[in-house]
Amino acid sequence: GGGTTGSVIASRLTENPHVKVLVLEAGSDGTLLSWIPAAAALMWWFTKFDYAYSSEPQKDSCLALKEGRCRWFRGRMLGGSSSLNGGIYTRGNHKDYDNWAALGNPGWSFRDILPLFIRAENFLVRDVPLRDAAYHGTGGYFPVSHTYFTKLMPAFIKAGMSLGYPYNPNHNGASQMGFGRVQVATKRGIRHSTAKAYLTPAKHRRNLHIVLNTPVTKIVIDKATMTAKGVEYLTEEGTRRFVPARREVILSAGAIASPQLLMLSGIGPKHELQKHGRAYIASGLFATASGFEAIAFVNTSFSSDPEWPDMEIFFAIRLVLRLGEQPSFRKFGAEFYREPLPGCRHLKQFTDEYWECHTRQFTYLHWHDVGTCKMGPSNDPEAVVDPKLRVYGVQRLRVADASIMPVIISGHTMAACIVIGERASDLIKAAHNL
Repeated sequence: GGGTTGSVIASRLTENPHVKVLVLEAGSDGTLLSWIPAAAALMWWFTKFDYAYSSEPQKDSCLALKEGRCRWFRGRMLGGSSSLNGGIYTRGNHKDYDNWAALGNPGWSFRDILPLFIRAENFLVRDVPLRDAAYHGTGGYFPVSHTYFTKLMPAFIKAGMSLGYPYNPNHNGASQMGFGRVQVATKRGIRHSTAKAYLTPAKHRRNLHIVLNTPVTKIVIDKATMTAKGVEYLTEEGTRRFVPARREVILSAGAIASPQLLMLSGIGPKHELQKHGRAYIASGLFATASGFEAIAFVNTSFSSDPEWPDMEIFFAIRLVLRLGEQPSFRKFGAEFYREPLPGCRHLKQFTDEYWECHTRQFTYLHWHDVGTCKMGPSNDPEAVVDPKLRVYGVQRLRVADASIMPVIISGHTMAACIVIGERASDLIKAAHNL
């Protein structure tokens, strides 16, 4: 796949002219709309650029949506969801990655992967504290800058400060906490997906081959040696073909398609494969900016660590109500829209019960689904891949995308997916002395 992580891996591996990489991408090369951050929503749902999944009917969420089905956006083009998401660049908290390492994944602590964040970045934000200079790089493929802003952005920050929260000019530096401007994946106002950032500079490399509109149907595994031999795919004409892998098969299809492809290939829970008539080969328990100007990371009363936020605000309800009451917002005549939500009119407005009902009406993943091919040590019964991203029980097969995250980070997942790609490329190079 040529999605958020796959584009990074393909670019990094083909920096070596002796390495040949074939990228099989189920979608197209995208659309110019993906260059315009504010046009992201035009690509969602009923377009050829979005898989437009729906969940099974829900009993406790998405209640206001048709049949109670949550909308599940997934990019179907080069760059994957980095081509149609909000473009927001947040690394998460340092302790997120330290937790990954503590769960039995050496090499994944924040100290280990900070050099990879730095290597990936072309950091274009200038007004950050000197203490944060060591956290950023300017020589990488991926641009990170500030978005445009209106008068509401400073009002948002001032409102947060008036409630006692700190101002933070850089959520991707020494500290994540506080209110500040959002950082986005743009350069001179143009969105850069990982495809635009990583693959465009590499497109003339003779050792990089990208085939579009070509979905992979399964990974072909030699059952005698339990080795991935290559993949089977569908051509645009609908015929099935096989392509062998000389070194490895790298699965970067995302948090939905990666576990699906493993299961279509006979890798997964035996009872689930047999239920769908699939031959069982190997085990592996699968674990179950556009329009944005500012951002805040704060703690709720449930947090046990003052430096590890448990809530990101684009707008958490009760805090937003308090923010709207601050002088910086009142001068705009800001007023909360008080029309009761139809599904919650039986409850007293603005009570805890009302807000619980309110939040259950509308629920979106917002491209942040992770953990379906969990990374973990061999004694973790839920782990699908080891800390070097190798699938347990099958040789020459790795998974590298959001699906390997053992725990979701405290923020948006795009930056973490990029660093997973950077880490995966280093692991593959080391394994083959490249």
